[in-house]
Amino acid sequence: MRCFVWVFGMGMAGSLLLGDVFRLESRSESPKLIELYTSEGCSSCPPAEKWLSGFLKDPGLWTHRVPVAFHVDYWDRLGWKDKYASRENTLRQYRLRDEGAVKSVYTLGFLVNGQEWRGWFQGSSIDEVRSKVADGELIVEISDGELVAMYTGIGDSVLLNVAILGLEMRSKVLKGENRGRLLNHNFVALEHRELPFLEGRAELVIPPVDTEIASRFGLAAWVVSQGQPRPKVVVGNWLPIEALARK
Repeated sequence: MRCFVWVFGMGMAGSLLLGDVFRLESRSESPKLIELYTSEGCSSCPPAEKWLSGFLKDPGLWTHRVPVAFHVDYWDRLGWKDKYASRENTLRQYRLRDEGAVKSVYTLGFLVNGQEWRGWFQGSSIDEVRSKVADGELIVEISDGELVAMYTGIGDSVLLNVAILGLEMRSKVLKGENRGRLLNHNFVALEHRELPFLEGRAELVIPPVDTEIASRFGLAAWVVSQGQPRPKVVVGNWLPIEALARK
């Protein structure tokens, strides 16, 4: 089976080719990493998710903005278990607080480039957050169910974050604050892994993903230093379903 190759260079959005490798390559100006911490049990979260879904029609999706929605599990206690939530996502949010990225743990909560962003509540544009020059180059390749990332930047204890994103998903909520609502979800982190680079290289077996759960998939990857949530470089793009196939 052949899968798609997306190649991102330093210029335009890239080109779509056919081959046996999925490839992402960083640009000189890194796109903004937009993290939303959300839950199906939180009544104030659907408007934020609708806003995030608006990036589906944004021409700057992937090249200028990479959205990721982390569903947390601390709202599950109200009687509705969010099937996209995980304890790991909750612990990530607490860790970000401990690292000084956010002042407290709450939903709905936004981070842009690793720092708390309150602009959504004030109606501010995401473009008011300055983009940054990529700190090093990142190449991510997927072939035969394995991901290999290569990073040329400088720094000790450098970590790779990889998130497989689900898009165009719907969920009927039967209990809790959103009882009776049909929720639409996009850019949901179905799987998220953080792993170290060894001599500029990181490898990961792609986690099993239910390919029936979403209409489309995406991949987001970014590099941070240990204990420093600001990303050094960010990449993202649509992920062909063939790239999720197991050996």
